[in-house]
Amino acid sequence: MPRLLIGNFDFEHTLVSGGQQSPAGLRWIVAELACCWGVAAEEGDVLWCPEPIHEGFLERLQEMGLPPLTLASRTCEVPPGLTLVPWGWTREVIEFGETVSAIIEAPPLDVVLMLNSRRFSHEQEQTLGVGLPGAALVESVSDLIASIEQFVSTCSGWVVKAEFSNSSRERFVHRSQQLPDISTLTRWAQRRLARGHALFVEPWVERVDEVGVQLTVPRNGEPSVEGVTRLLVDETGRFRGCEFTPSLGDDSHWADAVSAGQKAAGIAQRAGYFGPLGIDAMRYRAVDGQIRVRPLQDVNARWTMGRLSLGLRQLLTTGERGTLVPRWDRGTFRVRPNLVVELGNAETVQRIE
Repeated sequence: MPRLLIGNFDFEHTLVSGGQQSPAGLRWIVAELACCWGVAAEEGDVLWCPEPIHEGFLERLQEMGLPPLTLASRTCEVPPGLTLVPWGWTREVIEFGETVSAIIEAPPLDVVLMLNSRRFSHEQEQTLGVGLPGAALVESVSDLIASIEQFVSTCSGWVVKAEFSNSSRERFVHRSQQLPDISTLTRWAQRRLARGHALFVEPWVERVDEVGVQLTVPRNGEPSVEGVTRLLVDETGRFRGCEFTPSLGDDSHWADAVSAGQKAAGIAQRAGYFGPLGIDAMRYRAVDGQIRVRPLQDVNARWTMGRLSLGLRQLLTTGERGTLVPRWDRGTFRVRPNLVVELGNAETVQRIE
């Protein structure tokens, strides 16, 4: 069934904003990333693209063997009867689908909200005993300060994360054994606590590697693992891209992460969710020098960049490596899509941008 692909990459903001418009900077990111769906398209799919992008990128992907993708910038250009496939399910995207007579099969929105909350991944970590030492859920500034004080003499820093966030946004990072400016931290925390959301305190640990376990949760039957993708991040932990080399799924280092992901997918299914599920996992060096795995670092009941990149695996030959890297050059989406794909090996790298 042909699909209508909606890149509502401001999903987390929309999910909790009560219908408020996304900030201008976030709307710019949404427009520039619209082209990402091109790497996961199937025959007959239509991409909703309200801002113009350079079709040459999609043409180059088609020349390499990916299916053609039709662009639609006005509702009158959207054929009726397409299956709606958004980045993430929100009331707003469902209403849009209704205006273009799309086929809508959405999981309950309250379940989507619950699964994308950091509270859910924190609770699952506590249940399985796989969270970071000292990690805590706090709902007041006093509890926040008390939780942070335990890290002063035990680790080289800590991070406070909001209940809803992605791509390392909505967090307060402190890389020191000294307490920060309490007034600055308090103002940051109070703005988020005032929304009725919790905060999550974690020690800052030495990252070794990170992956995304990509799963599909069906209405009925066992959830399936679609693949494992490596997260490319900078030294601050911010997402910079992903690697979709097929052999990552055979790496025994991530066996526990895949197993934990399947358990989380089962819980999501029993709660009523169906659709894509991406779970970020991390290998890190503990204080005692041992390498440990944090299998449920983040749970995303939506599409992810790693999930999109799986569509490019068909372009790789045996032994080749592939990466997908969004590029943040503000204001250029009217000229070209900000996406770089690299395929090949150390000797021969093919670059598409």
